[in-house]
Amino acid sequence: MKVSAVIITCNEAHNLRKTLNQLYWCDEIVVVDAIQKSPVEFILLMDHRSVNATVVDCDASGKKISVEVDGEIYEVEIMDELDQMLDVMGFGIAATKQIKEIKAPMPGMVLEIAVTDGQEVAEGEKVLHLFAESYKDRQIELPEARRSL
Repeated sequence: MKVSAVIITCNEAHNLRKTLNQLYWCDEIVVVDAIQKSPVEFILLMDHRSVNATVVDCDASGKKISVEVDGEIYEVEIMDELDQMLDVMGFGIAATKQIKEIKAPMPGMVLEIAVTDGQEVAEGEKVLHLFAESYKDRQIELPEARRSL
């Protein structure tokens, strides 16, 4: 499977060195500079070429959109770092019950992920171990009844 990263910026393409360095594992990296004409219309600049793009549909979460670019419709799934981590942990679209996010009660550092891929998890079972200075140590538990990671 080929993995592509598409980075859409708004006059920030020149500030992307750190982000691009973190995407070393991608097969393809595409950087597009966007100029917003209206809430749904954009001019996209890539490789010294401009195209018109219009957002034609967007799901309620804003994570999946349909975009028309020069008359062709593209389905785009937007995944931030948290979405990617949840997908790796098995909480992605293929999971039996979809959990959109696991929120820590405070900022901190994950010390341990206590589950493995495909492991069955019960409600209240430890999923990860989070260290936060303000609370010292905290375990995050799965909030729903049984589900497979």
